[in-house]
Formats: sequence, structure tokens, C-alpha cells
Amino acid sequence: MQQQHATTGWEAACMSLMDSDLPALNIPSPPPEPMHSNISVQPVVSGQALAPDPAIQQPSKVELPAVPVPTDLNSIFERYRQLGAEIARLVSVHQQTETSLFGSTFTSNVSLDDETNIARSAIRTLIHQAEQMYAPPGGSLSIHHSEVMDALGLDNWEGEYSEIRQSAWRGSRIRGLRRSSEIPQACTNIENFLDLKKIQAYLERTYGGEAGVRRGLSQAAAEIIGFFGLQRNEAVTRVKSGFILSTRVYSTKKDYGEHNGMYSPYSSDNTRTKALQALETFFKHANLHSLFETGIATMDFTNHYFHFAPREKRILPGLEISFFKEEWKFKFQSDTAEKLMLFLGEFGSDQ
Repeated sequence: MQQQHATTGWEAACMSLMDSDLPALNIPSPPPEPMHSNISVQPVVSGQALAPDPAIQQPSKVELPAVPVPTDLNSIFERYRQLGAEIARLVSVHQQTETSLFGSTFTSNVSLDDETNIARSAIRTLIHQAEQMYAPPGGSLSIHHSEVMDALGLDNWEGEYSEIRQSAWRGSRIRGLRRSSEIPQACTNIENFLDLKKIQAYLERTYGGEAGVRRGLSQAAAEIIGFFGLQRNEAVTRVKSGFILSTRVYSTKKDYGEHNGMYSPYSSDNTRTKALQALETFFKHANLHSLFETGIATMDFTNHYFHFAPREKRILPGLEISFFKEEWKFKFQSDTAEKLMLFLGEFGSDQ
């Protein structure tokens, strides 16, 4: 005997929706244009616009009704999904019309992204906007996706949503539906599992005001500490005019081509760039405008193809950088060095 599937209350509600007649969105077709005979052809004079033939009825301008755009974030997401589905339907009708008229269609299919992917993109956009909005001046802020979703208990929303969709599909098979598109949206509404407004509110609550600024400054301090190995208590060389911080950057010597005899670093240029961007954040926060305006994070020595001669130097306002085969040395003048230590002392302890 075939085992029967136990119907839950939720599935029963979906089945009742499937049995009902759902209203379809009907868009009236435009009236056919009248056919005209005895069309007069007027000669075109160079440099002169062709005047409309009064015997030919000119098409009237179609005024589309204004559609109010929702302001609620979840409603915008739902509208986006509905419009995508409606565009796909209209393209399909257009293709059928072309095929009936010309024997084939010249219109490409519309590829609709899965609503889960759309939701992922919406979440990434919210986080990116928060990173831009709440970052410290002249600096950056990094917000991890997992942190946000874990804090809101949404870390498994995709799995829960997928499970409900599968349950709805099992219920649809009982009712004889063959395509998942025939399942009523009320049975698989993504808003029951993902609240974009809730994510937006969390980001504003957690990073708004000075909270995001401090988090960004703390992240910059952590990058600087890691780049110079200060968490390992490596020696800081004190000199009369300030102090020197060193970082390991391994390089290889070129023995051919235009850079013969020069060195090229093979350690990660991304690591150097992030550390120098962190230094820029410090320069801005400490009002070291001359240093900040040099754009240290975009200089040539952050480039993967950077080559340097042994002991080559770059001199910036309050900072001197020397390049060696296995290390780079950053010599900070006294006033800059003092501000850097205060910055690391205040924000480095947050990590």
C-alpha cells in the first residue's frame, strides 16, 4: 500500500489557494492602426525637414499611468520581483506575436535571476551602503555579512526558505501542478524568512552616529599593528628625530630587462595597500593634512610591478620610507610618531 503524505496545516492553506482562481494581470492590447491607401510620397529636399502628410493619421502619444513607487524596503523588493515576472510574460507574448506575424521571433528571452540571488544582492547593497555612510572621514569601514545575519538570527534563512519551497512543491504535486511557477506566491513568500527593513535598522542602530566611525578607526589601527608586527612586540627603533617601524616585504632581484639589478616585492601587494590605506585613515584623523594629501595608498610602491633600487627612499612630509630586499622601513618624525602612538593606544585596544 502506498504511504500517504501527511498534510500540514500550512500545506492545507497553500492547497486551498491553489484550488482557487487567482486573478491574472491583463494588460489591454493597443488598438490596431488604421490602414491607408493612396499614400502620397513627397520629395525630400536636402536640409529641409519632411512635413507630415495630412492624409496620414499621426499616431497619438500614449500616456502611461503613473505608478506609485513604494517607499517600504520590503515592498520595493516585492515590486521588483513582480515587475520581473511581468516583463518576462510580456516578452513571451511579444515573441508569440512575432512568430505569428513573421514566422519566427527576433526577441531574446528575458533571464530572470532567482529571488534568492536577488535577496543576496539586496543584502550586500545594504551592507555596502552602510560601509560608505558610516565610515570615518577619509577612511573605510568593513562590515561582515555573517556578523549582521548572525546578530539577527537570519544565518540560516536561505535553508529555511528552500525547505518551505520544497514543501510547497510537494503540495503542488498532490494538486497536479507541473511547474513551480504555478505555486501561489503566498505559499513561498520570501518576506516570511527575510526582512530587509530589519537588516537596515540593525545597520543603522549598530553603526550609526559615532559607532561606525570608531569601528572604522579600530580596524585601521588593527591593520597598522598587523602590518608592522606590533602585536608580536617587535622592536621599535628609536632615533633622535622620531622612531622607525619595519615590516617584512620579501623581494627578488631582477637580472634582465630594463629593471636589471633592481628588486621587486613578491609578497601580497593587497596587504601593503590595505596597510597604507589604514595609515591614510590615521593621517586624516590626526589632522596630518600634508601626509593625507600625498595619497600614499595609491603611490607606485603599492603596485604589483613596483621595482626599486637597494636603499631607495621616498620622502614625504613627516615620513621617510626606505626599501630593502627583505624589509621596508618607515621613519616617522617625532610629531607624527607621537600622534601615531596615541592613535594606536586609543583604537588598537578595541580589537
